[in-house]
Amino acid sequence: MAGYLSESDFVMVEEGFSTADLLEELTLGASQATTGEVAAFFVADLGAIVRKHFCFLKRLPRVRPFYAVKCNSSPGVLKVLAELGLGFSCANKAEMELVQHIGVPASKIIYSSPCKQIAQIKYAAKNGVRLLSFDNEMELEKVVKSHPSAKMVLCIATNDSHSLSHLSFKFGASLKSCRHLLENAKKSQVDVVGVSFHIGSDCPDPKAYSQSIADARLVFEMGAELGHRMQILDLGGGFPGVEGAKVRFEEISSVINSALDLYFPEGCGVDILAKLGRYYVTSAFTLAVSIISKKEVFLDQPGREGRCQRKTVPPRRPSCTTSTMACMEASTQSCLTTPALPPCCRRNHPRSSPYTAAACGARRPKAVTA
Repeated sequence: MAGYLSESDFVMVEEGFSTADLLEELTLGASQATTGEVAAFFVADLGAIVRKHFCFLKRLPRVRPFYAVKCNSSPGVLKVLAELGLGFSCANKAEMELVQHIGVPASKIIYSSPCKQIAQIKYAAKNGVRLLSFDNEMELEKVVKSHPSAKMVLCIATNDSHSLSHLSFKFGASLKSCRHLLENAKKSQVDVVGVSFHIGSDCPDPKAYSQSIADARLVFEMGAELGHRMQILDLGGGFPGVEGAKVRFEEISSVINSALDLYFPEGCGVDILAKLGRYYVTSAFTLAVSIISKKEVFLDQPGREGRCQRKTVPPRRPSCTTSTMACMEASTQSCLTTPALPPCCRRNHPRSSPYTAAACGARRPKAVTA
C-alpha cells in the first residue's frame, strides 16, 4: 500500500454482498427515516475498479494506464487508482490540485488539455508538471513563454467518423501540419517527446487504433529527423466500460497489441501510455434517487413492431423525470441521465410500463463507496 487510502475512504462488506444488496439496505433505511430530507447518493463498487485495472494490465501489458480525472473525480476513485500506481491525465488546474492534494507526484501527471489558459500553464510549471499536450502553433507559443522547460506531446487527428464523440473535429493536428509544428518547436527550443491521439468513445472499428498507431510512427520519424527525442506514445482512451459494448475490450486490445508489435516493437525505447476514464468507472457506479411521486401509464394501445404507445403525454416539468432521466436539485439545475432505476428504487403496476415515470426530490448526490 502506497498510503493513498485510509479506512475512512470506503466501507468493507461481506463476501457475496452485492451492490444491489447494499442499495436495498440503504434505501430501506432512508425510507424509514423520520427526520431530515432523503438525498440522492451514489454507490461505488471500488472492487470493480480494481478488477478492471488488472484486466487492463493482462490485455495490454506494455501500456501504462493514466486515469482521465474529468471522467469522475470522486476522492475514493482517485485514491484507489493512485494506490494501484496509475498516473493521472488532468485537463485543468483544479484537477491537478485535486490529485496532488492526495499525494500524487507531479511526475505522474499529464496536463492533457489541448487548449490551456496561460495562468494554468504557469501553475503547472510552478508545481512541477512538465508533460503537456499541444496540437497547434498558438498552444506552442503559450508554452514557450510560460513553461519553457515543458516536455510536449503532439496530439494528432484520427479517423473517428464511427465514434460516438468526434474529437478530431475539435482537437488534433493533421499529418500534413505535423512537420511544421515540430519545426517550430525545434526553433523555439521546446522539446517534443512524443505523440498522442484519441479515437473517441464507443468506436465500433478497432482498426482505427491500428491506423492511428501507424500515423504516430510517421510523426515519430519526422520528429527524430528534426532532432526531437521521441519516446512517448499516448493511445488516448475510448475503451468500453460496460459489458455488451459494440466492440469488446478484448478485440480492441488484440488489434492494439498487433499494431504495437509492428510499429513500436518491444525494446524500441518508447513508453506507451493510455488515458482511460469510462473504462474504469462506468460499471462501478450506481445512482439511487428518492421517488416522491409516480404516474401509471397503461399500455393498452399497441404500436408498431410490437411496441406500446402512451395515450397521452403529460407536459414535461423541470422537477419530473422520464424513465431514463432524473432531475437533481443541484446548484446548476441540470439533468443527469441515468439508466432505469434499480428494482429496489422502483415500483411497478402490473399493467403499467416497466419504467415508471418518477419525480426526484434530491439534493446534490453524495458518494457512498463499498
